[in-house]
Amino acid sequence: MTVFSAAQKDGLEQILRLMDAHNLSGADVKKAAAEHKKAQKSEGKESSKGEMILRLFLYMGGALIFAGLSVFIETIWEDIGSLSRVIITLGTGFTAYICGVVFALDKRFEKAATPAFILAFIMQPTGLFVLLDEYFPGDNAALGGMVVFAPLALQQFLTFIKFRYSSLLLYSLLYLLGFAFSFVEYFDLNRGAASLVLGTFLLLTTINMQIKEKFKDLTPLFFVIATVLFFSGVYYFVGRTVFDSIALSLILSLLGFAAIKESKTLYVLSMLYMTAYFCGGPGGGWGGFDWHFYNQVAAVFTGTSLVLAGQWLRRSNYISLHPLWMFLGTGFALGGLYSLFPAALQPVAIAFAGVAIYGALLLKSRAVLAAAVLSMIGFIIAYSAEHFANTIAWPVLLIFFGILVLASGFAFARLAGRIKASA
Repeated sequence: MTVFSAAQKDGLEQILRLMDAHNLSGADVKKAAAEHKKAQKSEGKESSKGEMILRLFLYMGGALIFAGLSVFIETIWEDIGSLSRVIITLGTGFTAYICGVVFALDKRFEKAATPAFILAFIMQPTGLFVLLDEYFPGDNAALGGMVVFAPLALQQFLTFIKFRYSSLLLYSLLYLLGFAFSFVEYFDLNRGAASLVLGTFLLLTTINMQIKEKFKDLTPLFFVIATVLFFSGVYYFVGRTVFDSIALSLILSLLGFAAIKESKTLYVLSMLYMTAYFCGGPGGGWGGFDWHFYNQVAAVFTGTSLVLAGQWLRRSNYISLHPLWMFLGTGFALGGLYSLFPAALQPVAIAFAGVAIYGALLLKSRAVLAAAVLSMIGFIIAYSAEHFANTIAWPVLLIFFGILVLASGFAFARLAGRIKASA
């Protein structure tokens, strides 16, 4: 027997009175409710499809504008002074960071904060390296890395404390690793020991994140970086020695932790490390691995297979590393296509990147979207460098097309809104 609350009972009594007043049966009400639900679902699908098309315009327009700016900067780079180079790179990065902070402070623009922080993550270190190269010339790259990555790691971490964006935690970690590697190189420290210390620190940090289940969406990437560094350090000291079995013991320990804490990523990584250990033979460690380079056709088929495998893994909820499959697969496939086409038809590969962006929106995969957008930008830059070197008109045209695509997207959204309102 269903138990109703007082409010629900009042509502049901009102419905029954209306049914009696208008001579409606329970079947009539049920049919009307089903039709209303169907209409709402159809409206939601139309709204979702319209939003998806708008996002397609926005991503493609943004990619064209960014590619045009990149080609333009590359074209005029040798003709501008040091201050202009710093302003173009560091100024853009710091402005993007400020915009990200401003957007994050206003709930209406929160979604725009993440792209701004991504642009800042790329352009700020680039700008700082340009600043050092232009005004503090020298040949000590490790010292430059320490000077660049230390303040950026602190900046991103403090911003993360303020806004709690998981992406900011990732950026601060990557900057911190950049500083650590530069530190090791500058002071000529033992690379094996440094890898073991860094890997242990990062692995313990990630395990703590997994236990507390905070920022869980970052743990897959953290586990990949941490375990690679950790086992590289372990293998440096015990590989091909009588203590080689220590590595296997550590792998089994991580495998047990992954099973207990239900970390699918760490579980798969541990299984891969264990397979690599035994494939290397007794005392062989990972020394027996042979890396292969794929030609263009193999890259296309391999990439497509990885994308399909990633989609299957996502649907099966078997592994939380499916974004890595999707990202690498899309990059392999599009890169293979670009290399397959002759020079005259390479713009077709750029069109395929646009199709991949649309596919990413259909699949709702940020990994495919990122790979497709980056591929489109990379293809345009590569094609421009080969066929339109030192030509100002081409990047300007790209920027114009990007603005045109963005304007078309906004016009589409506005017209779609009017059509919906008049329907």
